[in-house]
Amino acid sequence: MASTMTTSPAVEPVSLTTAKAHLKVDHSHEDQLITSLIMAARQHVEHETSLVLIEQDWSVYFNYWPQSGPLIIPVAPVMSVTGVFTYSADDIASEVDADNYVVNTISRPAQIMAGSSQQWVNPGRKTNGIEVRLKAGFGASGADVPADLIQAILLLVAHWFENRQPVFHGERSHTLPRSVNALLKPYRMVRL
Repeated sequence: MASTMTTSPAVEPVSLTTAKAHLKVDHSHEDQLITSLIMAARQHVEHETSLVLIEQDWSVYFNYWPQSGPLIIPVAPVMSVTGVFTYSADDIASEVDADNYVVNTISRPAQIMAGSSQQWVNPGRKTNGIEVRLKAGFGASGADVPADLIQAILLLVAHWFENRQPVFHGERSHTLPRSVNALLKPYRMVRL
């Protein structure tokens, strides 16, 4: 299974203005740095929680349909599935009729199941023969993202803004603030 972001988020969940207010910075000399810290903090939060914060388009590929049970979507939260495709041996995509499957976006992870009287058509391509296209994220703006995840981003931006020195091999690195881990903990998936 492989997942690929096909459309990046249009905005970051935290604006430059909000981050500068949090940092108490009133000049524009470090706007580029702060903007890059916001993006890095969002990516860190997404990585640590396995969540997509701002609306993005994704394609998830599978080699085969499950023998029984649902097809599990590893990207979360799923806003909608925009299409399911199978690929022939000569790489021609065929869209699966949306009436032939049911999407459960409420569960985490999201699931796709064959309709009650439907059977999946096996792909001809051996690798990545099934593609699920979807929209993921909490919404199109930072206002849609849970407040504790926004706060974690702001704390990371502040931490990295204040601790800019490089870490060299053999030196002890600065750990992230415990408050960031506490804010992210409820969103982490427990893997068995």
